Formats: sequence, structure tokens, C-alpha cells
Amino acid sequence: MLEKAEKGDWIKEGYGVILVGRPNVGKSSLFNALMREDRAIVTPIPGTTRDYIEGELYLSSGHLVKIYDTAGLGIPKDILDKMGMERTEKILEKSNLILFVVDGSCEASEEEINLLEKIKSYQNKKLILVVNKIDLPQKVDLSVFPKDIEKIFVSAKERKGIEEIEKVIERHITSQDVEDGIFLNMYHREKLKEVYNLCEEGLNVLKNLPQSLDVLGDIIYDMDRAFGEILGEEVSLDITDKIFENFCVGK
Repeated sequence: MLEKAEKGDWIKEGYGVILVGRPNVGKSSLFNALMREDRAIVTPIPGTTRDYIEGELYLSSGHLVKIYDTAGLGIPKDILDKMGMERTEKILEKSNLILFVVDGSCEASEEEINLLEKIKSYQNKKLILVVNKIDLPQKVDLSVFPKDIEKIFVSAKERKGIEEIEKVIERHITSQDVEDGIFLNMYHREKLKEVYNLCEEGLNVLKNLPQSLDVLGDIIYDMDRAFGEILGEEVSLDITDKIFENFCVGK
């Protein structure tokens, strides 16, 4: 149900595509190329983008895509850098497709390789390596990156490879079973996540039986309570506050 709810989100709000990478690899230039307009400020100075920028793109198939240009990830130089990177990580959580952008005219740094490995750990995220600046002499050694990652070669400056990116995005969207999506409100989703986490915790406890039998009983009790709150069989003060937070009680 949680996976179907995620599909329901992007059916309703747009398929989320995020541009990530270290500073000054051309993420903002690529964002502008995809938007067909200069939305993001582009300079040679690393760290120009301090916050994420969001744009909407309709593919030829009619699918709505939300593109996010984000602050470069790495070691923050100041508090603004740190805040920008924290926001990038939040956008990463809710995106469907990650475009990891590297500068083809520069050698890949160890920090960049480690960053890609970290991003690969995000569950249920599609990941594509975008090699930018192919209009310049190439120095990047692609063998340092995992071989199983799909790669696209572009020049954001000269608008080369942009249509290829759109085709890849469309392919990832159409590979999903769109009709399988459902819509869940935030409360039900959080409760289902709670049940899911309790299931994982319970399975770990089962491996250590019979010593942890009392702990397993507590977990099953919490699961039953969570389901009861979803079905309305249990009503706590927190739930009533949530229900009535948008009502004017005086009326």
C-alpha cells in the first residue's frame, strides 16, 4: 500500500526528478536546458545554488514531471551551505528519479565517488549518471563508477542530450504500473509506516526466540493499536486534535 501510495503521489503531483552532484558540475545549466529558459542563476563560482529550485515539465506523452535543481552536496563551507545540503537530502527522499551529474571535463574526486555510493543507498530510487560538459575535452574516468548504472552524455551549455534525458525519464515513468496507484492521506500513511517498521522489528525479534517473547508481545500490541487507529477503533486525544485542527470549533 505504501508503494502504491507513492505512485499515487506522482500521478497527482508529478514525477519527481532531482539533479544532484558536487558543486559546479553544471546542474543549474542542465536545469535551465530542461526548462527551456534561464530559471536558475549560473556562474563559474562553486556553490552559487544555495537552495533548491523547482520547475515543471510536460513530456510528449502528457506526463507531468517536477525537476529539482539542488545545492551541491559535499563538505559544507558555511551555515548556508549546510542548510542547502540538508534541503537537498529532503528532496532526495521524495524524488522518484535521481540524475547524478558529473563534470566530464574533470577527474572524479574521491568525495564524488563516495557521494554516489551514499545516494545509491536510497531505497526505491532510480539512479542515472549524467556526464555533463561533453563539449570540452574529457578527463573523467567512468570506470571508477559502478558499471551497472545507466549513463547519459550531455552538454547543458550547447543543449546536447536534453531530448535523450527526457526519453529516459519517460521510459522510467511508463515502466511503472500507473493504474496501480492509490491515494492515502498523511495520517494513514504515517500509521502504515509505523506498522511496517514494527513488522521489521518483530521479524528481528523472532530470530532470538524464546528469549525475546515478551518483547514480541509488546510489538504485536503496538501493531494492533496502530491498525485500530487507522480503522477508527481507537481514538486518542492526538487523533481528535488532528481531526479538528482545521475546524473552527466556535461554528
